[in-house]
This record gives sequence, C-alpha cells and structure tokens, in this order.
Amino acid sequence: MQELEKKTLSIYLRILNNRILPAIGHLRLDQVKPLHVASLISELGKEGTGKTGKMESFLREPFNTCTEY
Repeated sequence: MQELEKKTLSIYLRILNNRILPAIGHLRLDQVKPLHVASLISELGKEGTGKTGKMESFLREPFNTCTEY
C-alpha cells in the first residue's frame, strides 16, 4: 500500500468522520452492502460538494480488498 500525502490523509479523515461514519458507522463491516455505499455516494453528489469522486475512491479500495479474501 502506498503512503498518502498529509493533505490527502487529512481529506480522507474528514470524509470518514463527517460523512461515512455518521451514515454507516453503526454497521459492522460485513453488514455494509453495495446499496449503503451507493446511497452514501449519491447523497454526497446531491450536495454538490464536488467530493463524490474522492469518497468513491476512498471507499473502493477497502471494500475491494475485503472481497478478495
């Protein structure tokens, strides 16, 4: 896994704490379904923040890795 720049890490932590955890943080990882992730990304897109792509890439890697094992 590659190391993240400080700014990138800061952005990812902000997305995690402000968006992802409030929406799906109550679920165990094995309970998170593609619909949860799609809804989360869709809601962010509706807000027009321009961060949809960052959230999508932030979520893609861990969930893709989990499905490999």
